[in-house]
Amino acid sequence: MPIQPESIDVRAPTVNATAEKQLAVSRSFMTRVMAMKDSKGRPLLKQRVTLVGHSLGGFIAQVLAAEQAVPAVTFNAPGAANYSPKLRSNQIRNVSRKNDVVGTLGKHIGTSVWVADLKFNPENDLVNPAGYLIINHNIAELIKDLRRWER
Repeated sequence: MPIQPESIDVRAPTVNATAEKQLAVSRSFMTRVMAMKDSKGRPLLKQRVTLVGHSLGGFIAQVLAAEQAVPAVTFNAPGAANYSPKLRSNQIRNVSRKNDVVGTLGKHIGTSVWVADLKFNPENDLVNPAGYLIINHNIAELIKDLRRWER
């Protein structure tokens, strides 16, 4: 049976060199975005910037949003709170499946919203060795469920 979010070991997940490089590139891009000016030469307002990311992109969005004090929404992203314990923000919302193999890793920066898991279809679905239903990480399936909430 998969691990429930309440019982997850919240030690910081290991961030490999590739993720560190992507974070560095994203920081550089974010610095350029925040230095932009509008057509009248006025600085870009932070409240007009919202970061969005899925999986590793959501991890990066958490880190950058906390560093830059801008809002963010993440989907099935690993938590970034332990990556840099000084980072805090109440402008970040993290949306994950209850048993997503990635979204349940670590402690999120901001608020976490847990979405019900998909139903297992033994004919088509894969389960990883830890018992996680792989399709729970699929962003397209998560978007379908979130659209149902709108109604």
